[in-house]
Amino acid sequence: MCSPFSRKPKLGQVGEDLAASVFDKYAPNGKMGAEEMLRFLQKEQGEEKATLEDAKRLLELNRKEVSKVPKLHSVEMKKEDFINFVLNPKLNGAIETNIYQDMTQPISHYWIFTGHNSYLTGNQLSSASSELPIIAALQRGVRVVELDLWPDDEGGIKVTHGNTLTDPVAFGKCLVAIKENAFHASPYPVCVTLEDHLTSELQAHAAEMILRIFGDALFYPPTNAAMKEFPSPEDLKGRIIVSTKPPKEYLEAEPGAKTAAQNKGVVKELQKEDKQKEPLSDKVGNLDINKGASPRGAKGVPGAAARGLSGDSDSDDDDTKKNPNYSRLITIRQVKPVKGTALKDRLVNEESVKRISLAESKVKDVAEEFPELLVK
Repeated sequence: MCSPFSRKPKLGQVGEDLAASVFDKYAPNGKMGAEEMLRFLQKEQGEEKATLEDAKRLLELNRKEVSKVPKLHSVEMKKEDFINFVLNPKLNGAIETNIYQDMTQPISHYWIFTGHNSYLTGNQLSSASSELPIIAALQRGVRVVELDLWPDDEGGIKVTHGNTLTDPVAFGKCLVAIKENAFHASPYPVCVTLEDHLTSELQAHAAEMILRIFGDALFYPPTNAAMKEFPSPEDLKGRIIVSTKPPKEYLEAEPGAKTAAQNKGVVKELQKEDKQKEPLSDKVGNLDINKGASPRGAKGVPGAAARGLSGDSDSDDDDTKKNPNYSRLITIRQVKPVKGTALKDRLVNEESVKRISLAESKVKDVAEEFPELLVK
């Protein structure tokens, strides 16, 4: 029985059909050589300054891409080769890859490529923590790296997803990975978001490590006072900045979280999914990430390990109650709103700049009700 409705073409098929029609336009004889490629670049792609050498280079790159034995593959493109070329971002990327926007506005005026739980190699319940995902993210162009800081058993600092079965990684290793890879993909600033569950003494230790490892790359305000306006991406080129979320109190894990973490069936399934992913070591290559990465223990911190989780219950949102050496390194401060504060009042900046966190549903509400406060 025949259906009266025509089958809707797949999205990829539409692109292939369009590329095929363009090929027929510039290569009516069924083959695209350097001269045909040059006409395509100049007339179809708008690359008026393209040369015959540019066209030859693209043909050669395409030959190496599509053939395991390039010497046995013709430099000229057939229709199938051209379709693959047009739809391959490695060979046919954006015409202009340089930054062309105004980068001199406050950094809060820009959308920023942000990571979440940047240190996890897989799922959030049972995977390992490592510096390798951080390296991979920075090499992809991520500009915000998130680290969750907890006291370790030796009086130092570890990075891990709290109250789960995830294995930790040393804080120092993560800092070194950030320092050595921050500007691999872009010269613009990298922001390190610290969600700390540390005592005041360990915050001082964290501050010492940040200063020592980041060195001159670290940017922080000249005074401890909150800034009236954020610096611009242009001003912060080649710099690393620190932001904090207010420390959460995890003195007792939620029963639901513990149950989920201890559910062997859930963990086994998540681990199975992780094994199917490409190993991160294959993505980042053989990089030296151990140099200077061993964090020193927090000497003179009696009972740091015994106290376990964050001990300052009143320090969540007041930087003056954090260790002063740690507090002064914070460039972007997150402020938790007073309960009952209207959404618009949270967004208005009157005295100092701050960072707020909104659920996706709240962002949608802001976009509809106060677009001028969301987009500059």
